[in-house]
Amino acid sequence: MRLMASILTHLPEPRTVSNRADLRRALVRNAFAVFAVAVVVRLLAAALLQPHFGTDVTDLYDVMGRNLLAGHGFSYQAVRAVPSVTRAPFYPLYWAAALEVFGRNFILLRMAEGIVDATTAALVVALSAALYELPRRYVGSPALDSASNESQSRVVAIATCAGAVYAVQPFSIYYALKLSSETWFTLWLVLALLCIVRWYRAPGYGRAVIVGAVLGVLMLNKSTGAGLVFLLVIAGLILSRKWGRVAYLSSLVAVAIAALVIMPWLVRDYRVAGDRFVPIQTLTWWNFWSDFDFSPSRQTNTVATHYGPGGGHPYGLSAEADVQQEARLRTQAFRWIWAHPGGFAKKIGQNLLEFWYLVQGTRQAQVIFAGSALGLVLACLGGWIAWRGRRRVVVALIAIVVLYFDVLYSPIKAVFHYSLVVVPLLCVLQAYLLWWILERVSYRRIRKSA
Repeated sequence: MRLMASILTHLPEPRTVSNRADLRRALVRNAFAVFAVAVVVRLLAAALLQPHFGTDVTDLYDVMGRNLLAGHGFSYQAVRAVPSVTRAPFYPLYWAAALEVFGRNFILLRMAEGIVDATTAALVVALSAALYELPRRYVGSPALDSASNESQSRVVAIATCAGAVYAVQPFSIYYALKLSSETWFTLWLVLALLCIVRWYRAPGYGRAVIVGAVLGVLMLNKSTGAGLVFLLVIAGLILSRKWGRVAYLSSLVAVAIAALVIMPWLVRDYRVAGDRFVPIQTLTWWNFWSDFDFSPSRQTNTVATHYGPGGGHPYGLSAEADVQQEARLRTQAFRWIWAHPGGFAKKIGQNLLEFWYLVQGTRQAQVIFAGSALGLVLACLGGWIAWRGRRRVVVALIAIVVLYFDVLYSPIKAVFHYSLVVVPLLCVLQAYLLWWILERVSYRRIRKSA
């Protein structure tokens, strides 16, 4: 709270933000301040936690990065050129570039990824401000340009609170230093939402091109963003209906640009997978469904017994064998779900906890569960305050994104691990609660001094 207070002391006084230019300058200044704080926090954390992390890199990205540098292409088999479609291309390419620049110095590698996450904190400031303006455009309230100076200062304060909360958010810091691909995906998700919200306010073909390009890169990080793209485009058409034909045509331009960005990778996947369509990457989710149940000992059955001849963990397979195995496991899973609807619901419930027990250990699972639950509760309280303050579009859009990822991952793996990407949006809602508290604390101090 002291760190938060020090940031907020640099906010403009209620009547110093008097027009659009002043508002933008205040937002940019505070975004840089949030970025600086986030960088310092992550650099310190990288230095302090390096002995804890060591040289561990999750998901075999290190193998793929080294293969790329050695000329073996996108291969998960060490020192072998065996094309893989298990992962989207962005993070392996980034990791290869990072290895080329920093070598095996893992402190520098973690600091570099911390700076990426600090950039997300700065973008949260811009996203929060853009979201704040949406209801004034579409609910009939006056535009922010003509609103009171106090209202303009409030949007700067809330946006800065959101960025500051993310700057010190422990889960995001931890997973950035753990060298997780979610760090880059989160940055591109926040940037995509920022571009989309600005397109909502004034649809146009130039903005549509930018939206499409960013969405394309987002999907090249993880294919799970594909469905969200269509949900947000539909929401935009509803919000932008007063723009008529321009809104509809520019949305088509955005989708077309996104398709063009991902097309080269889709063609590559189709070619190496034996002329089979792969939606950017194989999800590998069906491997978690290959036994369809967890044993009482909290250990899965030997999934290798379900793979059959030529099968195995997808990372060790060629692209063609991986696609064939996924198709077979998907068919098997759907048959089981259809025959055991009650079992399907039970497995979703188990996924909330069991996967963490299997992967991270009981104690860490409990800490993560408690921390995530607390963050969600605070976000809900902030959402309630935002809703009462006529920021209903803000709450609705954030709910769409958060529920999308939770519904997408719940049947497969633990929700709380893979909800990392929505942490910035929860911080946006938490900022409403934080500013509500700070306003009342300031008001009481003024009354006591009067």
